[in-house]
Amino acid sequence: MYPHDVRLLAAKKLREQGPTPASPGLDDGKPRLCLAGALAWSGVRLRFGKAAASDFAARAVTSREEIRLAYEALGWSRAECDERMKMNDACAPGTRREATVSMVESTPYPVDAEHEQ
Repeated sequence: MYPHDVRLLAAKKLREQGPTPASPGLDDGKPRLCLAGALAWSGVRLRFGKAAASDFAARAVTSREEIRLAYEALGWSRAECDERMKMNDACAPGTRREATVSMVESTPYPVDAEHEQ
């Protein structure tokens, strides 16, 4: 599983940012991230701080590769990142926020030993 604190922060981000966009994200005055982006943003924020997370979000909304690179920097797999993007994009736009929050809160996620809790 992703660390519990990452999952909590990602769920909060997805709930509070407004409708969850298709991958990688959308900037309509404020960056909104997809499922994979929200998880990566949470990991970046917890490990590297608020400024790094803000910078990541600004880049991630226009680039799937930025999200993949964040996963790698956090020790998470690119394949896992791509799977989360596919899950995000498979959801209907009108129900995507609720579906992605549910995924973060209830679905087991693989994680490397360094980040296990």
